Amino acid sequence: LPSLLLQSLILLNIFLIYFFCHFINTPFQSSITMDPLPIIFDAGHHSVRIGLGGKRKPEIDMYHWYGCKDYPMSPQLSSADLSQKSVRPNARLKLPFKTAITVDDDEDIPMTVSNKRREVFFGSDALDSTNHGLGMYSFLENGIIQDYDFFETIIYYMYGQPGFGDSCEHNVFFTEPPWNTHENRKKIAEMMFETFDIPAIYFYKNAALAAFANGRTTGLVVDCGATHTSVIPVREGYCLQKGLISTPFGGDSVSALCAELMEKRQIKVTVPKEEVDKPFISKDFVEGLNSFAHWKNVENFKRNVLAIRSGEQPWCDVENTEKVDFDFLGSGTHSFGIERFQLGENMFSFPVSGATSALAVRTGGIWGSLKTSFGKVPSEWRQSLSNAIIITGGNSSIQGLDDRLLYELNKKKLRSTKLKVCIPPPQFCRSYSAFVGASLITRLDVMENLWLHRRDYEEFGPLLLMHKCP
Repeated sequence: LPSLLLQSLILLNIFLIYFFCHFINTPFQSSITMDPLPIIFDAGHHSVRIGLGGKRKPEIDMYHWYGCKDYPMSPQLSSADLSQKSVRPNARLKLPFKTAITVDDDEDIPMTVSNKRREVFFGSDALDSTNHGLGMYSFLENGIIQDYDFFETIIYYMYGQPGFGDSCEHNVFFTEPPWNTHENRKKIAEMMFETFDIPAIYFYKNAALAAFANGRTTGLVVDCGATHTSVIPVREGYCLQKGLISTPFGGDSVSALCAELMEKRQIKVTVPKEEVDKPFISKDFVEGLNSFAHWKNVENFKRNVLAIRSGEQPWCDVENTEKVDFDFLGSGTHSFGIERFQLGENMFSFPVSGATSALAVRTGGIWGSLKTSFGKVPSEWRQSLSNAIIITGGNSSIQGLDDRLLYELNKKKLRSTKLKVCIPPPQFCRSYSAFVGASLITRLDVMENLWLHRRDYEEFGPLLLMHKCP
């Protein structure tokens, strides 16, 4: 079928599925059930979401950080043994989330170097129970996979979980940022086909998937992520690169400002003495945070205390707002008044009083990014885009952000264009938007014509990805 016809069929199916799921409250499904279900891999700078197509939420949702500890190597193991790349799922991951990756006498692990063995910790339970003395690392950079060794580890872990079965049974659907490169797609495809022997693969832009999850195929997607706040125009299911605006101020930047505030008020997060063992945090970790426990405490503070003032509310009124108490790990209870609004203000305007960090990038905030993005798209598309401004990303859950954005849009307008903001229901997890969108389209019958199958990969190579995936 021509690509235009396929696209039309996808859009029609998405609208039908969205209607049934949201108004008749039935599970995601298509007229013909594909079996087994495809796997969805949705990686972000806060968490990694992995699940099966047709499901409302991922089966796996874990931190994207991983921790490392090096120990003296067992005398029974030689460095030559450990340099081999023979990796088995059960050898690398003994128990889900609970046990670190360790080297035993009969196991090989490629991450071991010199005369040391390395334990790698990832997932909530492992990092929570061993949250100090770790070098913390990210396998992503700007949303793109850079550490393929750890990415491979996650894939091995994934196939060891109930419901995911053998790798040769499930197609795999990857979400990706709009700026992902063909070279990165190629590396992922090569690993998945040649190492894991999957039957088919597909890539789709996460901004378009977030629009699908909100029942839209066209709109301006405001993605408030961990490392960036981006505005991406989506038209008929495709991301418009020309209007893409991304600023390096996201949830991690807000966390760093929170850490500055805690330091200024001499609030110290402590961990049990037995967990302290020469703490080390790599440059990849969030600026200003010196342990995983510190990071989690700041995240809880941000989620429960931070707020964004209403647009019409003057700062003098904010100063009289009732204070909010927060109990810090090992540092008692502290009260916060105007400070909790000043930190959130950085999402909309820079700089503001109380935000002295260099992270307070001088941009126009969310409103400025929206205006710039809107001005870059062709004039004939602007009305349809402004009819759906879609808010997504975990950092968009800060209290008051939705109301403030509505105020800014109604006050300033976009060239006399009628604006409509799509706000997800309270029970909808905004971090899952791309996953939910992928879950919808992977259950469409027409997807069978879109997958890059193994036979095509073997015949034409990864170059076919450029034609198969928009």
